[in-house]
Amino acid sequence: MLTDRDPYVKKNLGQFAIGDGLLRYYPDKVLGRLNKWIVINDENARWNLAKIFSSAEGMKYIVRAEGIIITLLNDERYKVKKAIHSNLNKVRKKEPELFGKLAIKMDS
Repeated sequence: MLTDRDPYVKKNLGQFAIGDGLLRYYPDKVLGRLNKWIVINDENARWNLAKIFSSAEGMKYIVRAEGIIITLLNDERYKVKKAIHSNLNKVRKKEPELFGKLAIKMDS
């Protein structure tokens, strides 16, 4: 479903189903799966991965998923870059201590 282009799937899969749902109850399994999904070079798949970290639950795991975050930041597609930058800015504002633990440095 990561590559599904249906608007309903796109809107709900990453942030809600995976981010706030599965990640809350199965963090180790989901983070392990993210390491497998990140090799999918599809714009929608990568966008969904980025959206996982926009959820309240997803933010908690952003440091553990830093390698995935870096991969998403290096993606050349505008939609993916915009999603991950937006999420990181959200973390920087809502959870500055957590953001400070990241080795990632961003421009304002």
